[in-house]
Amino acid sequence: MSDRAYELMDWRGIEDLVYGEIRNPRELLMPRKVKGGILYQCFFPGAAKVVLVEKKTGKKHQMKMEDEAGFFAGVFAGREPCAHEFLVDGKVMGNPYAFGCLLPGEQVSRYQAGIAETAYHVMGAHAMSADGTEGTSFAVWAPGAARVSVVGDFNSWNGLQNPMEYHEESGIYELFIPGLGPGTVYKYEIRTGDGRTFMRPDPFGNAFAFGEEPVSLVSDSAYRWSDSAWMKKRHRTLDWNEKAVSILECPLSKRARESGEYSYAAFARQIADYVRSMGYTHVELPPVMEYQDEMSGGYHTTGYFAPTCRYGTPADFKGLINTLHREGIGVILDWTPAQFSPDERWLAAWDGTCVYEHLDPRQGVHPVWGTRLFNYGRPGVRSFLLSSAFYWINEFHADGLRLDGCSTILRQDYGRGDGSWVSNIYGGGENLDGIDFLKQLTSAVKRSHPDVLLMLEEGIDWPETTAPAKSGGLGFDFEWNLHFTDDLLRFFGLDSVGKWREQYLLQNAMLTNYTRRPVLSLSRGIGAFDPDIFMARVEGEGPARAASLRAMYAWMFAHPGKKLMTDGEIFDGGFMRALLELYASEPALYELDDYEKGFEWIRTMDHERASAVFTRCGKKKDDRIVVVCNFSDEPLPAAAVGVPEGGKYEELFNTDDEAFGGTGYVNRRERTARAAEADERPFSVRIRLAPRSVSILKRKS
Repeated sequence: MSDRAYELMDWRGIEDLVYGEIRNPRELLMPRKVKGGILYQCFFPGAAKVVLVEKKTGKKHQMKMEDEAGFFAGVFAGREPCAHEFLVDGKVMGNPYAFGCLLPGEQVSRYQAGIAETAYHVMGAHAMSADGTEGTSFAVWAPGAARVSVVGDFNSWNGLQNPMEYHEESGIYELFIPGLGPGTVYKYEIRTGDGRTFMRPDPFGNAFAFGEEPVSLVSDSAYRWSDSAWMKKRHRTLDWNEKAVSILECPLSKRARESGEYSYAAFARQIADYVRSMGYTHVELPPVMEYQDEMSGGYHTTGYFAPTCRYGTPADFKGLINTLHREGIGVILDWTPAQFSPDERWLAAWDGTCVYEHLDPRQGVHPVWGTRLFNYGRPGVRSFLLSSAFYWINEFHADGLRLDGCSTILRQDYGRGDGSWVSNIYGGGENLDGIDFLKQLTSAVKRSHPDVLLMLEEGIDWPETTAPAKSGGLGFDFEWNLHFTDDLLRFFGLDSVGKWREQYLLQNAMLTNYTRRPVLSLSRGIGAFDPDIFMARVEGEGPARAASLRAMYAWMFAHPGKKLMTDGEIFDGGFMRALLELYASEPALYELDDYEKGFEWIRTMDHERASAVFTRCGKKKDDRIVVVCNFSDEPLPAAAVGVPEGGKYEELFNTDDEAFGGTGYVNRRERTARAAEADERPFSVRIRLAPRSVSILKRKS
């Protein structure tokens, strides 16, 4: 029996296997028919004794060591290979090479073409059943590797034991290993073409653990959702631009440090009641995708398919989103397809070559952060990123994605001096592959999930970011307006005369309001929010400064654009709650953000009064408000304000209300608009305005 096996040995293949240079081990090790029965072969480095056990009958067959490195073989009677396992020095081990390729051909083809939106179903590690045998399927894209093996405690981290099967046409390695299930710790051992060997976590890994080195975990992220009411409501919302959208940005790390509770469940308890009581419509989470260290704020992503293990499991994170959904709160996730961690223990130079990034540092290294930049011209990279986006939308019920730092996706010369960037084929600095990727992404998401919000952050004034991709735009729903933030902080740092001289700072945002749909923020303009730094930029002292801050927030909420606040903002009590309630209750403040008929200047800044007036309109005729601002340091006891029509006007909101810490210099009684021209309007009302205040009026129907 052993002589027959010996004669059938592929000794060249066995040598490649023993020396860790094999790329197609299944061809060598898969049981096959031979004269006299079935040839079984296996390789267990260092093993002394291997016995084949027929799973159906329990019958045992002694394997013969054909190579002292740990290669065993035997020819046993049978017409077809039987379901079997091995006893390796008394330990039960499955035979990975008794199973064929489990990758669906369509998914592989789509991955090769750069359009695999759901590649996460097959790439990475997935506990499953194959031919009635429980185990885990592994698949990873490593086109530059000479060999890839799955390693872990189950094989003593020996990369010689479980080499994966390589598919030349796609660059994918795959293997099904029986007996492994959720909780299995693993990595990939990679052998490069120049003979180096090292281990890396799984780029498609759904869970990680940190120790001396990061490792991947086979994840059991099964979860029973109970947010169907929210999802049905969301599916009916196809145009977020006509809805009130007020977002609270909530860094998990900040909440954890303050509370001392480091868990997704604790965060859900802390934030759900607060957000609901304040009246925000959405929570935005800075990157929860696995990241390198806290110093990066999560933006140096290392795991594009796993919530960070710092606060719990993938199922725990689903529980957080489920809790917020049940409270009627949407969840937007920050996502970083522009850059990733430069740490070569993760994605950088993943298989010893530049798999995900550009080889040329002028294209592959961020000029400011030193992070790595994706190569969007590579189909495998596109599939990787597309699949990541859809993973969070499909598997975690994310209601939106905000793409951070997209200037480097749009321009190859961003942040680079002469001679330090590579031009495109037309000689320009536009990143043609990056632009095409963004259009592909937004088109794909909107085709299948029109109710999911897509937001962009870029600082180079790229045109038509929120125009449909099919008409030449990028296809996003909204863009963070970083210029609005900077302009408003500069304006409110000036005295009355300075405000008049630089009134353009208030007017700038309307110049681009109808070419891009903005998300407006204040604290985001100074990076990580620091209340002391923030307040220092605002003119005035004590009560005067507080009044300026209230006026600034009121201006932001009255201005066209969706709203973004940061957890721990200056005002997070009664004033902000009242402002959010006003915003949600008045359609004029959100329905026509994107239309010229939704906003009209009545008065831009004037020298004498340092005041400004404008109207906001909703779809219905009666949904119209008048916003009156006094930015001077003097009260206006009887200011004449032009209004669109006659009638009685009531004050809906005043930043100087005593309830907000103001002096109470407000307009409690209705004011009648009379046929007296003011601000080139045939009707006007007379109201009083406190210094540094904003009053919002509405005509009674």
